[in-house]
Amino acid sequence: MRFFRCLICLFVLFVARGSFAQEDCSMVLVADGVDYSIFKGGAVDNDMIPLDPDAQNEPAPDEKGAPTLGWTLEDFDASEWEVAPSGFGYGDRLDLIGTVLDDMEDSYVTVYLRHTFEIDNLAAISSMAFNMDYDDGFVAYINGVEVARRNVEGTPPAFNTTASTNHESTGQFEAIALLDVDSLEEGENILAIQMHNTTWSSSDLHLRIEVIANPDDGLECPSGMACSQDGITGEIMLNWTNQDGGYEAIQVWRNGEMIEENIGGDQELYVDDSPLSGEITYAIVAVDPAAACAECEPIECTMIIFDEADILIAPGDEWSFLTGAAGGPDPEWLEEDFDDFEWEVGPTGIGYGDGDDATVIEDMRNSYVAIYARKVVQLELAAIEALVLSCAVDDGFVAYFNGEEIGRFNVAEGEVNNDTTAITANPQGEPVDADYVPVEIAVPGDLLVEGNNVIAISVHNATLNSSDLTFVPTLIQIPSGKGGGPGPGVGDLFLRGDVDDNGFVNLTDAVSLLLYLFQQGNEPSCLDSTDIDDNGFLNLTDGVSLLNHLFRAGPAPQPPGFLECGEDPTEDTLGDCTSSDCAEEG
Repeated sequence: MRFFRCLICLFVLFVARGSFAQEDCSMVLVADGVDYSIFKGGAVDNDMIPLDPDAQNEPAPDEKGAPTLGWTLEDFDASEWEVAPSGFGYGDRLDLIGTVLDDMEDSYVTVYLRHTFEIDNLAAISSMAFNMDYDDGFVAYINGVEVARRNVEGTPPAFNTTASTNHESTGQFEAIALLDVDSLEEGENILAIQMHNTTWSSSDLHLRIEVIANPDDGLECPSGMACSQDGITGEIMLNWTNQDGGYEAIQVWRNGEMIEENIGGDQELYVDDSPLSGEITYAIVAVDPAAACAECEPIECTMIIFDEADILIAPGDEWSFLTGAAGGPDPEWLEEDFDDFEWEVGPTGIGYGDGDDATVIEDMRNSYVAIYARKVVQLELAAIEALVLSCAVDDGFVAYFNGEEIGRFNVAEGEVNNDTTAITANPQGEPVDADYVPVEIAVPGDLLVEGNNVIAISVHNATLNSSDLTFVPTLIQIPSGKGGGPGPGVGDLFLRGDVDDNGFVNLTDAVSLLLYLFQQGNEPSCLDSTDIDDNGFLNLTDGVSLLNHLFRAGPAPQPPGFLECGEDPTEDTLGDCTSSDCAEEG
């Protein structure tokens, strides 16, 4: 069966780690249980506290104060300090502790630790991290440079500083990335740690630590993964960029199964001539079997492939079109019964300048900024659950269905005429680019009629002298039973963005949305809540929009928003929201 493109790739979205076996090649530089030099600091009796915190003389061994400045450096003399194995603590989890600090409660709040470790080949290390289990706070240094801290204030913290927040030990290591690894040296290095309790009378303290190094295998991994489908042959083309110039092997995976073990390490293109239908996730992995750990993380692209019967208007189909040289179309051009007999006819893409258009408009540059296209399509309403217009365009367009505007891209609001220009040039890049994602617009269900329907599009360049213009429209039906819901759902109450329907919007909602769209996650109880841009269709743009709002001060979700329960102002085919908490409260 022949297939056509519906959605061009949604690239580098999720890495399916469970599907790709990779060796853990991390190295333990400092293991739990090794010996540390230890100094107990802090005092209950203020008379025992050194008056000058910057004093260079080390306190006497029976004094509980602070070590001299420089205690985090390699040449510091810690010969008078005690030596004891990690972990350190008291009060609980004694089975995990190598040194019990049974004199700490009501006596001191800070413990200073030093450990020397070796690095034989610094160039082989790409990054480092701590595995730590701690109660309550700490500051860690490598060769005198602070690399991590939790729940401790002050630079450096005083010996009698208490932890700012209680943090209980879990008995499990927590991975903590280092702030700075530039302080590492070939050969001998010093790990120094300050442990801090929350109070003098705290009932417990705990610290276990491992220092982990991740190797630099010298393999620069591919990037720019993208997938697209040939509108004629139906073949899926995978494109990427090799950063290393070539690898021992490149594996190709499809929906978690390897379909090619080795296509050649210098290749940047793979063609799947027997694609599946439905949602497909492709991944490539560059490997070097001869070198330990030289394997890249997989990079992915996800796309949805519909059967030929679901593509009502495909790239390459003929449209009637009129150029702006005619001064603009008759006002009735949007209607189904408009006579476009004198218009030109040609296959899409229609445009000029990039060498990729099936119908080339030779006289457009420096003459006019708009072209107009229309096409009549037959619909059988009983077979349709939703209708989606997908349009690859350079620079902008306004789309109409049966005389009503259904959406626009990169064209300012207001009346559109023959002189209307796009807002900017190529806001998404060129449609010829492998990673280009077409603009998708859901056609409102109440505009559909049985039999003949007309779709009309005005395409606009950003400037009169623009070097190119193109548009490639695709009209896709989602058949009954393949998605959407039973009706418009207008009048139901919901929070836009509350994907998990718990009454508030946060990162969990964005993750839930992306998992639902691309990783077979649970379907939200109210699909309208996931339609962040309120265009009636769920796609990657909704997930990105929500993340941008939450973490980059991007635009808020469309009305009703996520502050108060409200109705959807736009009719769509996403179904009702009668099961949402908002609906129940209403």
